[in-house]
Amino acid sequence: AAIRQFERFHSRFPAHPNAIKARYYKAICHQRAGNMKGFRESLSGVVDNHKSGALVGAAAYQLAFEHYQLKDYAEAAPLFQLAASETDNKDYRHQAIYSRALCFERLGLKQETITALKAVLTDAGSPFQAQSERVLAHYYAKADMEEEALAHFIHLAKSEDKTTRADAVLQCAQISRKLGKRDFARKYFEDILVTPGLEQWRGEAQLSLMSEAA
Repeated sequence: AAIRQFERFHSRFPAHPNAIKARYYKAICHQRAGNMKGFRESLSGVVDNHKSGALVGAAAYQLAFEHYQLKDYAEAAPLFQLAASETDNKDYRHQAIYSRALCFERLGLKQETITALKAVLTDAGSPFQAQSERVLAHYYAKADMEEEALAHFIHLAKSEDKTTRADAVLQCAQISRKLGKRDFARKYFEDILVTPGLEQWRGEAQLSLMSEAA
């Protein structure tokens, strides 16, 4: 019944300030009624007919999430960007910016992924910064951009998360050795000897330290 009323309202008064609410609440009604096709179509109506505002941000985020769940990452990415720019909910904004990076990663778009990950790092207060920086650092390492990778891994080596710190310490040691930065390499190989989670690398670290000393 509510869906019919909302449809009548935005059909008769498409330019009314409340038309966006009618479309958005119609989408929610479809969702609660279990009509996911109607839910997605109504969310698209919000995004297509209204270009800005908090409800556009909310609709874009939910529609992007639906596309993401369906592995339609090319459709989800621009919607996450719209959600990030229009939502008034900081948690949605953080998630949208990070999810956009995940979409590009799933699509295999390396440069777009790097740019999107950088956006996460500049998103103040984002809870996804550490994991994004770690992925970004590994992208740099794989692209033979060792100096950029090392700068990020040095920062991550101070992380309170044990897994993140262990990975960063190991990468710092290996990249520093590759770059011929002997003091850095020695420091991080020494850190490997006392960092939990790197037990399997301690033999290599000891050999590297002994070789350096010799």
